[in-house]
Amino acid sequence: MNLLSKTTLVVVIIIALVVSFYLTVNYNSSNTPITKSEAKALIINDFQQHSPNINVSIINISSSSIHPGSWAIIARTISGEHSACPSVVTQQFDYPATGFLNTTTTYSNYSNGRCMVYGGVENKAGIIDNIIGLPAIAIATPYNESFQPLVNYINKNNYDSIYAIANFFSMYNMTANSITSNAINKTYYNIWLVNYSSSNANYSYVILLNQSGYILDNYTLPRT
Repeated sequence: MNLLSKTTLVVVIIIALVVSFYLTVNYNSSNTPITKSEAKALIINDFQQHSPNINVSIINISSSSIHPGSWAIIARTISGEHSACPSVVTQQFDYPATGFLNTTTTYSNYSNGRCMVYGGVENKAGIIDNIIGLPAIAIATPYNESFQPLVNYINKNNYDSIYAIANFFSMYNMTANSITSNAINKTYYNIWLVNYSSSNANYSYVILLNQSGYILDNYTLPRT
């Protein structure tokens, strides 16, 4: 399982190449025009066929300016969505004319025991946005920053046992019931709350960070 986690990015790229080949061959066998919804459904279904556990979303689709009758598509894939370091990749298609164009961008991945976050995530307008807008990036950021208490928690309990979930709050009021050490009765605005738990631990580790990735607070909670 460790080997699979460390080579997630390689697997995603291989899947991309397989999908590219499939899309190109499929188009060459039939030049029948397809609708926007058909193109979107075909790409999502094909990704999920080759990797059932991958999360696929189409973040932009418009008429191709290069190949009339085709669709310029930006797809985002997330692997290991609830791991301590999800892999987030965007891939660009010009479908059905050429399958993939030439753009594959990696935003985060886990490799050789390290969590890497490479920058902002492409939004619907195709612009790189450095504000954290995805739960997967919120999860990966503290680990990428080598926040030592979290690193210790992950190392102690085994990376592959970690289950992480991130939620965004426009307002989050921390009270004594939160079992915090230094932020009782404090209100935060526009924050990500990331909870890391492990089947090997009797408590979970919680981190609050703002949209730029700055860690505001952290605490532990007993597992219920």
